[in-house]
Amino acid sequence: MNISQKLFSHIRDQTPVPTKLKLPIANVPIVTKLTSASAKETFDKGDLDNIEKIVHKEVMKAKLKERAETSKKQWDALSELMNELIEISCDTDNPERWTRSKLVEVKIRKLGVLSTEIKERKMALLSAKLGLDLGGLNGTVGAVRTLSKSHGASQSWLIPQFLPLGKASVIYGDSGAGKTSIALHIANAYIKGIPFADSIYPSKYDGRKVLFIASDGQGDAVDHLTDYADQGGFMDDETFVNNFKVYAAADDGSTGPFNFSEIHLLNLFNQLKGGGYGLVFIDSLKASCMGSDYSIDDRTAAFPMRIIQAMCAKTRTTLVWLHHTNKGSSDSSHRASGSTDLIEIVSSAHELRYNWNEGTGQGRGEWIVQKLRGSSKRKFYYSFDLETGLVLETMSGETSKTSDRIILTIYDTPNKRLKRNDVATRLGLMPKTLSNHATHLKEESFIKMNGQAWELTGKGVQRAKKLLQAEQPIGVVK
Repeated sequence: MNISQKLFSHIRDQTPVPTKLKLPIANVPIVTKLTSASAKETFDKGDLDNIEKIVHKEVMKAKLKERAETSKKQWDALSELMNELIEISCDTDNPERWTRSKLVEVKIRKLGVLSTEIKERKMALLSAKLGLDLGGLNGTVGAVRTLSKSHGASQSWLIPQFLPLGKASVIYGDSGAGKTSIALHIANAYIKGIPFADSIYPSKYDGRKVLFIASDGQGDAVDHLTDYADQGGFMDDETFVNNFKVYAAADDGSTGPFNFSEIHLLNLFNQLKGGGYGLVFIDSLKASCMGSDYSIDDRTAAFPMRIIQAMCAKTRTTLVWLHHTNKGSSDSSHRASGSTDLIEIVSSAHELRYNWNEGTGQGRGEWIVQKLRGSSKRKFYYSFDLETGLVLETMSGETSKTSDRIILTIYDTPNKRLKRNDVATRLGLMPKTLSNHATHLKEESFIKMNGQAWELTGKGVQRAKKLLQAEQPIGVVK
């Protein structure tokens, strides 16, 4: 019987601990440290009421220490393996990177880490490697600020009332709804610096190009996109052709289509940080998951989506996801295929619904702006015409242009002047809803501030007269 066993036998039998029972502390594995004078005195006196407490406390300390040491070893091993994994995944010169990365992942899973956690951690490490702050990894740096007018400034737009500048948007719809064609028209509006759809404000062209990532297809993706551009009349436009670039699989198969693998993400970031692109389309979101470890259906696609959106935010690049609808859902907010997280992590969401009439051989689409920060939800109809291009109409009996409604409301006053709250009351809208529209109206010199009121300029008056002459406003993008 060793000293520890003798000690516990005395505690169990409620007999005094002999003072001659010396405790060679270093040799008692259960009791790790009993160096304090009070602890020694307790044992020497045989204070049975406190002996058990002391032993229990020291035993727990020993167990916690052992667990901490084990956890540290596991953490160190995990960190080393994760760093190895991301380095292998980003090694463009290693043709065996996929096989090697999978072997490392097996080792990581043996440490009790789930596959989903591995995927999330990979994106976190990659974001750190690229100098991005994904999901608040930088903690509280710069988190607390003071309110000011500059922080409360209105939304900056690339395509006014459609695409926020430097943010991510999604355009989703069924196959045949015209997503690719609409993307080309948006690109044209950006390149030309002209208004798009029902907006009266020109797009904010900054001299950069458009990058269209054709992940939905192999070597023929460029040919299909060329056909769409030709149908829209863009192939005859030198300005458009020179400023529109395509990221797609090579014809000879030497380069595959874009996906969410670390190699493609690195390449995309290198393209963006060069400052050459102001607008990026990814067609499609679901296709980008193919050939990668990420999926729309299990929510893991949100990890690379967030890192791409962080890339765009850092480079002030506007991103548009083209995405398919979930045909099993009738709820507009859930019609985007896959996880509902998609709508939550983008700044604007546009749904396209296209109805084809077999009898007439014609179709008409419904465009629903489901989400748009700084603007109210709205919808209108659209169609395609071989001669006029993409045609967008207001909904029957309603004016979708909030900005035009503001102009007409102010025009309908004796002095062509009205306070914001009065405008809001007459239109039945919240005052803050009008702020972003008013900012654009001021930028384009349709209105000016006169004290606390909004006043039409000469240009604004002419706009109002033009609107009153038209029976139904129609926006045509050629």
